[in-house]
Amino acid sequence: MPSRTGWKSITSLPAIRRAPTPAPPPTAEAVYTEDGVFDRGPGLAGATGNKVMGALLQSPGHQAAIAGGLAHFTGLPHVTVDGDTAVVISYLQILTPKKSGEEIEVPNHGVSRGYHIHRVVTNRWDLVRTSSGWKIKRRTLRPVDGSEPSRDILRGAFGAYAS
Repeated sequence: MPSRTGWKSITSLPAIRRAPTPAPPPTAEAVYTEDGVFDRGPGLAGATGNKVMGALLQSPGHQAAIAGGLAHFTGLPHVTVDGDTAVVISYLQILTPKKSGEEIEVPNHGVSRGYHIHRVVTNRWDLVRTSSGWKIKRRTLRPVDGSEPSRDILRGAFGAYAS
């Protein structure tokens, strides 16, 4: 029965009470092309191929990082679409919870030791449109350390503006 405002109580809506279980998130195999490349730069393991990328994300080391609170925080991306290809450029911070140190209380937000910024990188995604949607052809990360490879990624955001 409608209330005085004409709206039913939210608890009386069948769709709310019987909400379906959400679908699992897509796997690396679904979002990378078969020959997709994940290039983290010198000294860090990458992957070539969507199946290898899927295995990397399921590796004990990566799963331990996730269990330890690993978080990725990205800046606003610069996106350039050109037909069936796109380039996305942004900064990416890799954060981990501090395991020791002084706890800090923030009113109305609880107590925490905070987070450690483990690494900040420039992040480039080269995408291709396929019959099943956009997929990652190549992802490149470089540390923000003043080096040319990192700066080259950032310069890529301005290529469309060159005269």
